[in-house]
Amino acid sequence: MTASSSAPFAAHHSVPLGVRVARPDLATLMDAQPVILVDARLPDAVALHGAGARLCRAVVSPAGVTLRLSHAAVPDQETVTLDHAPSGVLALVAQTPRSLAPLQAWWAAQGVPVPPLIVAESGLAALPALLGLSLAQATEALLQVAALEAQLVALRSEGEELRGAVAALLTTLGGHPPPTLEMRLQTAPDPAAPALLLQPGDPPIVVEPGLPTSGASQLSLHLQRPATAGLAAQLVAAETGRVLAAWRVPAAALPGGWIHLETPEPLAGRAQTLLVLVAAEGAEGSVALSRAADAAADPALAVAVLPPGARLVQPLHFDWESWHGDAPPGIPRLAPAAALAGARLEGPGTLVATSARASLAELPEGWDQARIVLGPLPEGIAALRWDLELEAGLLEARLAVEPAGPMTEWRLLAPGEARPFALPIGPDGSAVLELRGADPASLVLRQPVVFPARMDRAEAGIVPVRLDLADAPLRAPPLRAIEGTYPREAAVPAEPRAPALQTGAEATGTDDDAERVAGYTEVVLDARQRGTDWELLDLRVRDLAWRGERWRELKFKFGIAGSNAVLEFRRAPSWPRAFETWPGTESDAYGDKFVLVVEPERVVGLDRIALGRDTTLVAAIAVAMPRIVAEVLIEEEEAPACAAAATEIAARLAGLADAEAA
Repeated sequence: MTASSSAPFAAHHSVPLGVRVARPDLATLMDAQPVILVDARLPDAVALHGAGARLCRAVVSPAGVTLRLSHAAVPDQETVTLDHAPSGVLALVAQTPRSLAPLQAWWAAQGVPVPPLIVAESGLAALPALLGLSLAQATEALLQVAALEAQLVALRSEGEELRGAVAALLTTLGGHPPPTLEMRLQTAPDPAAPALLLQPGDPPIVVEPGLPTSGASQLSLHLQRPATAGLAAQLVAAETGRVLAAWRVPAAALPGGWIHLETPEPLAGRAQTLLVLVAAEGAEGSVALSRAADAAADPALAVAVLPPGARLVQPLHFDWESWHGDAPPGIPRLAPAAALAGARLEGPGTLVATSARASLAELPEGWDQARIVLGPLPEGIAALRWDLELEAGLLEARLAVEPAGPMTEWRLLAPGEARPFALPIGPDGSAVLELRGADPASLVLRQPVVFPARMDRAEAGIVPVRLDLADAPLRAPPLRAIEGTYPREAAVPAEPRAPALQTGAEATGTDDDAERVAGYTEVVLDARQRGTDWELLDLRVRDLAWRGERWRELKFKFGIAGSNAVLEFRRAPSWPRAFETWPGTESDAYGDKFVLVVEPERVVGLDRIALGRDTTLVAAIAVAMPRIVAEVLIEEEEAPACAAAATEIAARLAGLADAEAA
């Protein structure tokens, strides 16, 4: 009993004979289900019936080969000629190597691999070889499935990373401040414990902080004293061994205390177990990490997270070679936090950080001149934009690049005015903001935006640590709901506040149905105008969510005019996009506008709103209006009029989505 190769058989039958099959058996034979094809003369072929595959007998005659799925031949049964070989045949079984030679020659002529031939005295004797062959094919199929699953996981991860990057780019270019970092883990250093000493050539320290990779945005390490060697750090996904972020920090940039290493964007993709790898690099010296107070074997560290797509940063000391194997992309990004945190004021006054992304310069009476030198910037910067906002006072400002670089003209800033300053900057340049004036002034400095230059691939950095994860199962993440085209929400700064059921005068007839109340994280009253028998509220709502849809930011006007309630939307650069299909036909000096008027007997403009997401938007705003009005006019005497109009809108428009579904 042997399994032999079938390649030589084409030489014995240079002109292959035809292969036919009974017409009733054709569909069954070609359905790709497992089939064992045996010589009809093989004794005890019935023993192969229990092998987990259908049994097909091959009758070889001078006229050709006939394939038969039934045990007994049916007289005068119509047959058809096969145009191509069946795909589900596991093996050929015959008593001699040449018993099925005509069939093998025909198979080879089709241009597809010939199934392996098992030579056995009987069907029972062929079972061991058939079992081994089946196991080998099953193993190959499993490997193919695993490879396809791995490709699917990688493709989905890349899709989510791209989605988050686009959202972060829109946030950066739109001037929206990113959300505050959320500290998920922070272990205090133990000042009394001896340092955890790292020397070049030592294996890296591997720490498992017990966190998922999703959203990781900053790794902080504590140094007991200034380092005399470089530091290499990586964030690695334990299940796949993939390096998600890496840094190479020279010794000169490693003073004692906390150092903060930022990722270019919050880590996206399928959540995996986060590993932190830390090592020393260089020819000599050492890095003295502080030990954690509650775990002496581990270094003191902190991990902060952000929602995917919340920001784009050009980090300091980042090893772009390990960033998915890519060079830094040439898209605008926020400057690293150290650039603003390390800024210094030269001259009278004070400079204080008000948040991670803004600082406040206070200039005293009679100050005359001052300079603000921006902190360290990453390599490969082509240009820089710095946004300033004057809160009080009056001053002139200009941005310069030192040494001997370009500079802008002096610009006069007025209170409440925000202006951007932009300049090209070379590899060795530093940004300096020059100020002059006499009256006391308060100037807000925003986090700068940098424009990376197109760079060649960097030299290979530290060798990424790859774990032996061959036995780790690969599981494809669940399919995400299709969210459609821009401007659907791609990054959620915070979870929407849980909808609260309304009672009393705020009830919309849906008190017992929490699903009908839209959630949002924040509502802001930008302006309020009123007159005789009319009132208009300029509103901004963030993270409105309802019925599976989400809008990151909405701006609209709600008002009353006599007995009518009004919703007004505009299409302008300063207004976030609300509708997928713009329904308006009117315009004025401020741009295009769309007004939805709820009259006592009808709703004007409702027929111009597209079905689907746009209709859901109007319904979501309607069901949220009573709560919005109650929040922004909580202490206003005129609130009842607006509250009544909001309740009317909710009662008239809340059922739009239900009517569409019906």
